[in-house]
Amino acid sequence: MFQSKNNGCLKITFHLKGASKSSNFFVSARKLRTENRSVHKVHEDSSTKLTPQSRKKYIFRDALKTIKGKSMQVSHLLPPIIGALGLVVAMYIYKQVKKFPEGEGKVVEIGKQIHLGAMVFMTREYKMLAIFATILTVLLFIFLGWATAFCFVLGALASGTAGYIGMNTATKANVRTTTAAHNSGPAAALTVAFFGGSIMGLCVAALGLLGLGITFIMFSGNPESL
Repeated sequence: MFQSKNNGCLKITFHLKGASKSSNFFVSARKLRTENRSVHKVHEDSSTKLTPQSRKKYIFRDALKTIKGKSMQVSHLLPPIIGALGLVVAMYIYKQVKKFPEGEGKVVEIGKQIHLGAMVFMTREYKMLAIFATILTVLLFIFLGWATAFCFVLGALASGTAGYIGMNTATKANVRTTTAAHNSGPAAALTVAFFGGSIMGLCVAALGLLGLGITFIMFSGNPESL
């Protein structure tokens, strides 16, 4: 391809491969400049001819886009915030459950033995799970990358924490439920049992939201890319 100027015109010559003929194309530079000016003039005329109502429409649309972008940024923080609030509520309920009387004599002794046995079981179980989780984390890191391994570890820690808190609370609430049933009847026992069981459910939901929120903030701003 060769270019040359002649009388304000741009001459472009294309040589076809394998052929002796050539095609000559003449493009007027002045014509191109005139067309560009006319296009700019059309844009300027269209912008100046906007009615006040149309301008308000465009301003309102831009404002909506800005508000939507800011609301999306705030919504990214909602899951971990709600998860943290859920943990605070679970801690408050746990303190309220501990305020109920344990009882006296053999009831307290049996309750302590049940709690001790449950915690020993959880400790042993978590040691075995830690070995399995470590091996699986290494395999995930090798074959799927560090991000997948990190998400697995985060999920495992959240699940294990919820299970430990739930078992600890349940064994403490059991003896108090028994004492409440003996002293005040089924209604009081149901209240203690309900609050004791709600702690496990709150911890599962709160830690799940907290883990997902942290993962979302760390790795992406777009839910479709997760």
